Amino acid sequence: TPSYNENGAGEYLVEDLPIGKFDFTAGVRGDQDQYNIQANNDIGVDPGNNLNDPTRGGQGPVTAQTLHYSAVSAAAGGVYHITEPLAFAVNVGRGYRNPVPFELFAFGVHEGAADFLIGNPNLTPETSINTEASLRWASPHLKAEVGIFRNYIHNYIFSAENGTFFDRTTGTFGACGAGDDCL
Repeated sequence: TPSYNENGAGEYLVEDLPIGKFDFTAGVRGDQDQYNIQANNDIGVDPGNNLNDPTRGGQGPVTAQTLHYSAVSAAAGGVYHITEPLAFAVNVGRGYRNPVPFELFAFGVHEGAADFLIGNPNLTPETSINTEASLRWASPHLKAEVGIFRNYIHNYIFSAENGTFFDRTTGTFGACGAGDDCL
């Protein structure tokens, strides 16, 4: 991963509004992130040139660049107190996560994961819509809750196999044979 500096800021506002048997809550959050990526000619360099081809997921050396991300997230919900100690709650919210430089520019062995990781500089921010509903019961000595939820994630950022192996003995990419030390 290339060296980088990160600057980030977040602002939020939360409001609660009780009205009779209802309690309403809403919140909004703004996030801004800036990554100042330093150039690194060693990242993405594959001596066998098996992975540098962009059509196979290669990225080549990393150029100096500044990345900006910003988003607004929000959530709203309410609780209806049916009768003490029983209540019904619903919530809906929007989540956000921008890719970090490791996910964008990684190119090398990750010893902790025993993997060879290759970043994707074309990743876009991940967003989600989360909904939930629950029935809650509470007494001074015991609490219980039964709920359902749905979490829809758009542009989910995750690791995926690309079918190419890295031989740690020879330092090359390609097929992995019996007895080879491959990732």
